[in-house]
Amino acid sequence: MNWAMPRRTARPWFRARSAAAPFVLVAVACSDATQPVVPAPKTIVPAADSVRFGALGEDRQMTATVIDQTGNVMTGVALAWTSTNGSVATVSGSGLITAVANGTTNVTVTAGGASDTVAVVVAQRATSIDVTPDSVVLGQPGDSAQVTVSVFDARGIAISSPALVWLSAQPSIATVDTVGRVAGVAPGTTLVSVTAGSAVPRLPSGCCHSSRPSRRVPPR
Repeated sequence: MNWAMPRRTARPWFRARSAAAPFVLVAVACSDATQPVVPAPKTIVPAADSVRFGALGEDRQMTATVIDQTGNVMTGVALAWTSTNGSVATVSGSGLITAVANGTTNVTVTAGGASDTVAVVVAQRATSIDVTPDSVVLGQPGDSAQVTVSVFDARGIAISSPALVWLSAQPSIATVDTVGRVAGVAPGTTLVSVTAGSAVPRLPSGCCHSSRPSRRVPPR
């Protein structure tokens, strides 16, 4: 009896490999917390763009509003005040502006990196006039007399070189020139007025007689 071994079918052997793509792990850290915004002055707004004084020694307290970069008003911010011409107007550390002399200047207010300016004008306004003498009596036509005046602002401070306008109510009796010299023309009585701003006193003036009409001067 012939025992034969079963024949095996040869099978090809192979090893399967899969090509895996390389990868990079990226980690992103997330946080719900946001960095706080530190308020800083961005804009400063003075209470007024300009200030005008009509008398020396007058003052005005200025304030300013500071706004940060998000548009919110800041409180408790230190302000610095300066005047470009302290001989015209001074300003205190708290923003009090005081008129010193006629002229113009700028007052600057600063907070951090923000600043703005206030235009300041000082121009004395005449509110009263003193006349010397208070009446004139001329002996005959052709005689003349010089009249002088002192002009004051609302605080009683004299105005240097004020603009004056002289006028005689009756030039046929007495005339007056641009510097206040009164000259007699004919017998009679007239009033000579001198105007400086809103202040208009009247000077009684007569030619060739001794009458002294009453003088009218606005109260100071």
